[in-house]
Amino acid sequence: MGEYLRDNLPDPIAYFEGEGLKLDGRGKWRTTECRFHGGSDSMRVNTASGGHAQCGLSVLVRSRSWQQAREGWLRKHPLCEMCMAETPQRLTAATLIDHIIPHRGDKVLFWAADTNWQSLCRQHHDVKTAQEDGKTIKPRVTISIDGWPMHQ
Repeated sequence: MGEYLRDNLPDPIAYFEGEGLKLDGRGKWRTTECRFHGGSDSMRVNTASGGHAQCGLSVLVRSRSWQQAREGWLRKHPLCEMCMAETPQRLTAATLIDHIIPHRGDKVLFWAADTNWQSLCRQHHDVKTAQEDGKTIKPRVTISIDGWPMHQ
């Protein structure tokens, strides 16, 4: 098996700039836009190794304050709002908080619980998010207890 040689890797600055990302700052750690969040937040890049640190939004979602807010919201709103709106109504446990208006890094929209949060099951959250991002997701088929697909 080949050995790891740093010289065989591309120059991190040239790589990120070649990807169209402007590196701001001086020294070993520089900042650039986070493409995972539509450029709405920054990501730190190590110009010596090419490694990168999590962007601010990734850190925010893992924060204690978000976890507490999420748990409190789901305790008060335990059912998927989209499942309850279906005909016939389905009662499905919500596992995620959806931002009705995608926050795209806007921390005011991110924390606007009374106006911008809704409880959703994983399936509805994934479909809604994919549609907002211009993607499609093949719908899951629910199998009933008798082994036949349920019509939704």
